[in-house]
Amino acid sequence: MDNNIELRFIGDTLRDEAQRLFKNQALAMTKELKFHTSDIIDHRKAEVKNTGPVNATLELSFTDYTRQLDIKKERNGKLKSYRIYNRFVWGHYYAIAYRLMYDLTDEVRNNIRASFNTP
Repeated sequence: MDNNIELRFIGDTLRDEAQRLFKNQALAMTKELKFHTSDIIDHRKAEVKNTGPVNATLELSFTDYTRQLDIKKERNGKLKSYRIYNRFVWGHYYAIAYRLMYDLTDEVRNNIRASFNTP
């Protein structure tokens, strides 16, 4: 039962952070980029996969040019990058690590256990 509780906690944490990442990234993209189409936002995907008894992975996919826009290059005579990829991916990576280390308290365990027992 404890493995199920931990797996549920890990999956919920990964899903929550993926949603936060996409929301925060979309805000930055709309601020910094001029859209011809909304493909850069619409084609992002997040999937949580269970890979073991107490393991799960978060797979994020973006359009190919999302990462390219984040690389510094000369634009209009100035060296510039659009901060829309690394800042968010690494920031949420560290948030996920922190939450997985410290947020699984006894209260959270009891809440998840109670959700298993309710119909």
